[in-house]
Amino acid sequence: MLCHQGLVTTGAGVSAIDAIETFRQRLLRMEGGTDSVLDAATEAPECALLQIYAAIFWLYAGSRAGNTEALKWIARAEQSIAAGTDREKFWLEACRRWQDGDPEDTIERLEEITRRYPRDTVAAKACEYNYYITGQHFQAQRFLGHIERVAQANDRDPDVLAMHSFAHELCGHYEEARRAAEKAIELRFATPWAHHALSHIALMTNDLERGRREQEDFLSTWTNPGPSIHGHNAWHLALLRLQTGDRAGCHELYETLIWGHLPTSKGEQTDAISLLWRLEMAGEEIPPERWQALAQACAPVAAETISPFAAAHRGYAFARTEQTDNLRRLRAAAADARTKGTPARRQVWREAGQPTVEASIAAGQANYRAVAAALLPAVDEIPRIGGSDAQGDLWREALAYALAKLGRVDERRKVLTLFPGSRNES
Repeated sequence: MLCHQGLVTTGAGVSAIDAIETFRQRLLRMEGGTDSVLDAATEAPECALLQIYAAIFWLYAGSRAGNTEALKWIARAEQSIAAGTDREKFWLEACRRWQDGDPEDTIERLEEITRRYPRDTVAAKACEYNYYITGQHFQAQRFLGHIERVAQANDRDPDVLAMHSFAHELCGHYEEARRAAEKAIELRFATPWAHHALSHIALMTNDLERGRREQEDFLSTWTNPGPSIHGHNAWHLALLRLQTGDRAGCHELYETLIWGHLPTSKGEQTDAISLLWRLEMAGEEIPPERWQALAQACAPVAAETISPFAAAHRGYAFARTEQTDNLRRLRAAAADARTKGTPARRQVWREAGQPTVEASIAAGQANYRAVAAALLPAVDEIPRIGGSDAQGDLWREALAYALAKLGRVDERRKVLTLFPGSRNES
């Protein structure tokens, strides 16, 4: 049977096809509700693609617990994959690599799916997430080449246009990024990933007043801040408010949209920690109970190393709350990650992950000499830990802040002219 994208899907009746489309739309729009795929997959065990999508739901958690749950759905997909299409078999192999902690190989396999089947926009979106794990800024040129192929086959899809916009922004192509985002919003005003791309453009080009006006206009459409993009978009607006002098408005977004909806979410944790850290560097006094709540939420995953980006954020929260045991667990896990996993992951942890974790811990302890010692040799490697350009810029700011505290004015001046990593290829 054909899905709504015109792709052959085995073992699927009408209800399964509708569930596949629901998952596709909700994943691309990033507005939550993708958990509905779990019931749909349970009701259609012969549909391998629905089992794969159920695995993807759990893989997006970015945690050991999520990976364990995903493995169960991968096993269910294996029971019906013999009758599956080549596309479905490629998908299953991609999920296996993803679940096994190999985002680089996962990217290779997802790119191959869209190379053969450019209408498979779920593969493109899942690949975008794996670029996030490996560093969207670091992967910018590759991301753009990939999404341009997909965009040609989906040129009226606002969510694909939003992805295209973001890929352009990561490459520093700001005019092209704006055109794609505005086209997406013309097609559907409530396209949060297009809003997200425009906020990146504003932050990276220092067009703060315009960026804030645009995001304030979009704010009323961000109505589901739980497992969705809405809380992260609020984080971007909070940065714009902070940089335009509205600290009270920044705190308001923290309390209403950014923190407290799904505290186990790695995205919610990193957004909250990053915002409070930036507020502290701006001279704000953060109530200790806020840091305690964040550190408590992060404690169960203190020793997880799926994402150096998330681990580094946790390091700052644990240091701010003097959680010695969790700091010890985090450091031991980071040291272990240098020698385990795929060669690519080991290299990332050695050259970027562990230095950024150590710098974050030192920053939380106000040990500015240690921040500089950890980050100065690794500042160009920051994009490899994961996240985006705007997110990775946190550590450039932290380094500049530490150098100012140390009175190292010339070094700070140089750091302020840097962007984490290079866009020389753009």
